[in-house]
Amino acid sequence: MRDGFETREDDTSAANDWLHSSWPWEARVRTEVLLTRSYEEAAQNSRTRRAQIAAWNGQFASGAFGWVMAPILNTQTRLAVELCPAQGALRAVGYEQVAGHELPQPATQVCELGGAAAQPVRDFDRRLSELLEPAKDAPQARAAPALAPPAQAAAARLTLTEVQDHLSTLYAEVTRADAAPTAAQRTACEAAEAALADLLAAWRQLESELPALNSGLKALRLTEIRPELPPARDPNLADEN
Repeated sequence: MRDGFETREDDTSAANDWLHSSWPWEARVRTEVLLTRSYEEAAQNSRTRRAQIAAWNGQFASGAFGWVMAPILNTQTRLAVELCPAQGALRAVGYEQVAGHELPQPATQVCELGGAAAQPVRDFDRRLSELLEPAKDAPQARAAPALAPPAQAAAARLTLTEVQDHLSTLYAEVTRADAAPTAAQRTACEAAEAALADLLAAWRQLESELPALNSGLKALRLTEIRPELPPARDPNLADEN
């Protein structure tokens, strides 16, 4: 077991061995040379691959997998993957041994998840979230539509969750007494109705865009969005009665 850690700002590439080889750890090797390659040869192969990765100065944006070449590419290569946290992107391409070639060749199209391919989904998710839940930096309890100052009402549209809470509160107030609603309560109802109509219009707009979004996901061989399914259940949480 190794305790502690070391943070490096250079020499960040990795292959099949520690940055500094340490006995008795032996760098991983492919099966065809498992019984014939020496400890030092295995370590040197790893260092060579790591150096080639570090020296590669290509562009990630191209998605051409130009860095996959010998000695990184070897007879056992079957999958190459590129990840970019800054773009939220992941790409993968499969390799197979092909007659007439010493090393495996690309055998699949490049599959990309995230990056530009995921932007429509992120935009859809953002707009849906804006309809359902207040922004994280919004006040915990924003005023009901009829009580909000005009500047606030124009600057920040309430969410479906907030309108539901306002309507629940209003319903409790109206039914608390055996009397007709007050003028203030009627005004609040009209304001909530107008706010809800605006939100439902935005909701229907999202619904109308969903088929096109799902077509794009299907073309990328990704799971389509199915709003009719119940939310995923966390098996670690007990059922509520």
